[in-house]
Amino acid sequence: MDECTSVHFMRQILMGVDFLHRQRGIAHRDLSLGVMWFILLTGSPLVSVASRQNKAFVALEECGVAAVFESWK
Repeated sequence: MDECTSVHFMRQILMGVDFLHRQRGIAHRDLSLGVMWFILLTGSPLVSVASRQNKAFVALEECGVAAVFESWK
């Protein structure tokens, strides 16, 4: 994805999050710039569901994102 497209998507995401926070009083605990960039760059989330019942989430929670990146080397 080129830089211009990434900036366009990121701006839309940030405007949506701002709307949810200011207009609806909603905050999402798993939404961070790092997670959004990861999804934009790879095309998929780190895990499908952020739940202790999800084995991938538990592994990510226990080992951290660095372990995911190390496994890709």
